[in-house]
Amino acid sequence: MIGQMTGRDRGCENHDMDPVIVSDLSGCAPASAIGEDFAPGRWRVLPYVADGIPEGRMLGAGETSRAAEIACPLRVSGRFRISVGFFNGFWRPYREQRLQVRLTPNDAWSNIVLPRPSDLPWGIPLDDDALGPRITEVQWRVVALRGDEALRMRQPVAVPWAAQIIGGLGSEVYIAYLRLDPVAAGDAVPPSATTRRLFAYDDTWNFFDYPRPLSVAEGQDAYRTQIDVYRDTDFSRLYWEGAHGDVCHYPTRVGRQWSEFAGGTWPRAGDAQVVETWRGWLAAGWDPYAFAVDVAHAADLEIHATYRFGWGAFYWPPPFDAYNAGSFYEANPSWRIRRADGSPGTALSLAMPEVRAKIVAILAELAAYPADGLALLFNRQPPFIGAEAGTGPDRLVPATSLLSELRAAVPRRPITVWVFGTREQNLDVGLDVEAWVREGLVDTVIPYSSEPAGFSWGESWTSGSSIAYWTALVRGTDVTLAPNVMPRDMDEAGHRRQALRLYGAGVDHLAFWDTFGRVPLFGGALARLGHRHELEAWEAAGEPPTQRPTRRLHEVAGWRFDGLPE
Repeated sequence: MIGQMTGRDRGCENHDMDPVIVSDLSGCAPASAIGEDFAPGRWRVLPYVADGIPEGRMLGAGETSRAAEIACPLRVSGRFRISVGFFNGFWRPYREQRLQVRLTPNDAWSNIVLPRPSDLPWGIPLDDDALGPRITEVQWRVVALRGDEALRMRQPVAVPWAAQIIGGLGSEVYIAYLRLDPVAAGDAVPPSATTRRLFAYDDTWNFFDYPRPLSVAEGQDAYRTQIDVYRDTDFSRLYWEGAHGDVCHYPTRVGRQWSEFAGGTWPRAGDAQVVETWRGWLAAGWDPYAFAVDVAHAADLEIHATYRFGWGAFYWPPPFDAYNAGSFYEANPSWRIRRADGSPGTALSLAMPEVRAKIVAILAELAAYPADGLALLFNRQPPFIGAEAGTGPDRLVPATSLLSELRAAVPRRPITVWVFGTREQNLDVGLDVEAWVREGLVDTVIPYSSEPAGFSWGESWTSGSSIAYWTALVRGTDVTLAPNVMPRDMDEAGHRRQALRLYGAGVDHLAFWDTFGRVPLFGGALARLGHRHELEAWEAAGEPPTQRPTRRLHEVAGWRFDGLPE
């Protein structure tokens, strides 16, 4: 029997409504997946005592548990906001907690993430000495329940590199309880057209983190999880990578497949998983790009097929340079860029019509899918030209010609360009964005970062003047401007501040590089950054920090935390 505690919950502050607390998780099904230790395939039951919970039973899974999927009956009807209470504090280092949940077998898995407590060494909570060990709640979503549902939960298989332990097969996680807060009619209003102003980007390499190659069914699961996270959020558009140089993320007649790489060419374990995964998918006749487009449209998202040039067009640098074997780059040495001293560089030149034609052919293949647009990642990355392109204005012709030729080949698809953050940086690498806007060659412009050379880890757009060039450039045109919010590892407050600065400078849309890797996407602020009025209210209130409800934990499996912290 799953224990439930209903009525006013005195043990947890900051809740105005009577919640339902499922604090005894030992009755989850199947019973074979529940046990008294961390044996493979099982969750360990850990009795605990916490404020307001005299006899709770949490479930834990270790890094090598490979704990099975379980289901927890909810036995309530109505509209509820579901949260998960995590315990993150048995031992340092205190890492983030991750859990995947869904209501029915047909739903996509959702990630719920509790960030690590702090940036201190080992993630030690800043207030550990005052508040001690605690359970922390993370919201999932509002759902309508009939009374016969069960919340399905599983331990994530993919291990984030930030939390990786040698030999780990999954993310360590401890689930103390489920919390269901009633939601009145009119509350939790879904995003509207005016708030859905956010654009996501995914390089489609997230299965790189798995410990083994993925089957087709596992790949479908992973893709649905990566895309469905944007359902009912302020995100309206997804840039989904379709090719990297001549290596295509779909069955191609023009480029190469990941499956073509020979054994021993990869420097990381994850590279091997990518190659073996693609071999299995293609052998099974599965087209993951077609699947992604269908899933995105089902989630009410635009999906834009996205092209990455490489580390210089078509080139793979060390330690990945074995990927160049059999490539378009290797086959055409005479089309490489020329350095100032006349020596060949490590990129194919856009000044060569054949190089541009290859890119256009790949994008035309992608346009055969019912994607909503095409995108080129000029931020990934120069060089695109060398001395062979000439000097002065001649250097700007090749990239502009590429866009003109793409527009002619695929005339009815919107085109997005991801570019560098200043006029000077773009001109320096041969990108005449002003001409592209003026000549109607692009429909959306996404400046990547205001930091020099497109540096990814500095805070972007720290002043109105840093974005003023871009707002002036598109003013009076039909071109959409969506500055990229960076760096990607900002906390919730950092994301809110940058969004507010950009809105205040006249920006209407925001983009997010590597969106799926940003922790605030999962139960945090990122999903609602299109709600400008909420951000302004947060700023007016003095930027209060995100306060997740917590509950003091006193004892687990007979061990009292009287001696903590260390």
